[in-house]
Amino acid sequence: MSLALSQEEQAIAARQDGAGMAMRIVGESARLLGAPRLIPIASAHIDGALYHGDSGTLFAERLVEGGARVAVRSTLNVGALDLMGCSRIRLEEPQRGMARRMMEAYRKLGCEQSWTCAPYQAGHRPALGSDVAWGESNAVVFCNSVLGARTNRYGDFLDIACAITGRAPDYGLHRPENRLARLVFDVSGLSASFLASEIAWPVLGSLYGREVGNAIGVVTGAAGHPGEDALKAFGAAAASSGAVGLFHIAGVTPEARDVATILAEPKPEAVIRVTPEMVAKARAGLSTAAAVKTIDAVAIGSPHLSHAEFDSLERLIAGRQLAVPVYACTGRHALALLEKDGRRKRLEARRRGHRRRYMRGGDADHARHRQRRADDKFGQVCPLRAGQHRLCVALRLACRLRRKRGPRQAGLHGCRRMNSAAEILVPGKAGEGEALVLMAPISFWGGVDPKTGRIADVRHPQHGEVIAGRVLFLPGTIGSSSASAVLMELVHNGRAPAALVLHEPDAILLLGLIVAREMGWQTPIAVRLDRGAFDAYRGGAVAVAADGAITAVI
Repeated sequence: MSLALSQEEQAIAARQDGAGMAMRIVGESARLLGAPRLIPIASAHIDGALYHGDSGTLFAERLVEGGARVAVRSTLNVGALDLMGCSRIRLEEPQRGMARRMMEAYRKLGCEQSWTCAPYQAGHRPALGSDVAWGESNAVVFCNSVLGARTNRYGDFLDIACAITGRAPDYGLHRPENRLARLVFDVSGLSASFLASEIAWPVLGSLYGREVGNAIGVVTGAAGHPGEDALKAFGAAAASSGAVGLFHIAGVTPEARDVATILAEPKPEAVIRVTPEMVAKARAGLSTAAAVKTIDAVAIGSPHLSHAEFDSLERLIAGRQLAVPVYACTGRHALALLEKDGRRKRLEARRRGHRRRYMRGGDADHARHRQRRADDKFGQVCPLRAGQHRLCVALRLACRLRRKRGPRQAGLHGCRRMNSAAEILVPGKAGEGEALVLMAPISFWGGVDPKTGRIADVRHPQHGEVIAGRVLFLPGTIGSSSASAVLMELVHNGRAPAALVLHEPDAILLLGLIVAREMGWQTPIAVRLDRGAFDAYRGGAVAVAADGAITAVI
């Protein structure tokens, strides 16, 4: 199916200003996804204002220089610098200056200075059934699932391009038929007391994401509404452990009046019956530390803490003197309320130093701990009196146990010459290099160092491998919508793969190449090849020609 742009859209795309650049990015992304047309959107949430490297700043400033402005309401996700004086961000120059320039550029584009990963808590709540373009994985899944608005997982740069054009590709979760559930995630085998606990929904979300990947499922067996903060935690965990953009809970979320209403077919393709043993295993997999007798810090608020969660935190602390610091992350919307009634001063009066972290959070914490092994414990948090070091009531998501790095799989031996004709996804420079066939999907944000091209996710079986200059075979990506920003920074730093071979188009990741081409930078070619052919290219040199032909000597 070919993309058909209107005459107005074609005229805008032909311009050499900021709006023209944005329209070309939206159009090229739509072509990659097989969308037949563009559709109008009501709002956007911009994830691309977080500094990952100079390339993102240069892109935002190019839009400003071209006179671009957002055409719809556009809120901003978190930035790299704290502008409210709440924390001390350790970002040195020149990175600090570049991060500030990026934030200023997005202000000039007309975006709201919300700076939160939970815009739905700050009043940005699109209407049921409305089409929007949101970035940030936890915000996307909440917008689709809890609010019932329609958005795909928009990667960095496409979010702002959609905001400027007021349009988005007509594909995926914008279409009602693609929002129907195909599998059932049955939690009726779990106790009512567990489902009512704070720990239940983040743990279930992590399990759900790993089980379903990017499929649409409906949760059954949950008695009553678990609350918005519980749904937030479930969605954030599911988006980080898998690639979930939409979930349904029968009788709870707006599109799932009951199971029969939301299933695509009378009989689901699969039924996942969750057992207490599955939950216990999932919970154990969220910790990177063994038995911990002492802790040194508690970090909570990813996604950002809501006002209700601050109420819970304050009840837990209840005026006690803490033995360790508690780092609570939130947005300006919640901070304003805390300052209004004087609670911020009371909470900040208990600051302490730290060594070991004790985590509660969602997708951002999950991504951060792909980068380094830390003594982090997923357990329960309580007010800690001086001298008391114990684990108590529930935290949200932290990170999973580090997976042991598996041995590198041997390639095929001999002197056969392998040839494959692959479909070109994004044109670019022909590339040649040693093949790196990933054994598991990866999140580029938190999983790949944009400065070195090294796989930084300690849980990935090929942790430590370098993708720079190699022909990278990708079985899939997971996690954050910032993958595009990381790939573009790799291009800008000269640390990109020599070529990318995917088994299906990845609109978020490949957006990094689309935007880098718009910036005039040389990019590697990206092609699609059947996943069953990947193993034939292990352990040798591979060349990907400009016409998509893949050749290897093994």
